[in-house]
Formats: sequence, C-alpha cells, structure tokens
Amino acid sequence: LARALARRFPSAGVRIAIALENSADALIAVWGCLKAGHVGVPVDSAWPSARIEHALRLVNAGALIIGDKGTLVHGSHG
Repeated sequence: LARALARRFPSAGVRIAIALENSADALIAVWGCLKAGHVGVPVDSAWPSARIEHALRLVNAGALIIGDKGTLVHGSHG
C-alpha cells in the first residue's frame, strides 16, 4: 500500500481518508500512509455519506481508502 500511495502521490503530506472498520486492514492503511510520507485521516464508515463528503472537504483529502478490501478512491474532495 505504501508503494502504491507513493507512486500515485509523489509529494509527501497528502491527506488520505481511511474509512475502514477497526481491523488489521485499518492499521495497515494507517501504516501505509505514514510509510509513504502521507497523513492518514480516520473517517467513520458508519457516518452518512453527506457527513463523509463534508469531512473529506474539510481535510482536503487527496484520496479515500474504503471497503472490505481497502479500495483506494482517488479524487479531489476540496
């Protein structure tokens, strides 16, 4: 994950929102963000979609890691 994030976002410090249940996958996502030089921002996957979108805009997230397989969704939310 860290290599994929570093390739997709070569400049350090990108905020990556992580909307995963508390699990090993969530820990791996946070660690991957840190190892790639980015910031992992936790987002509660149980929130309504409007609240998640608002949180993504607030932190100016460059991407979102979601789902049971940790899918990376790239996009500008700011």
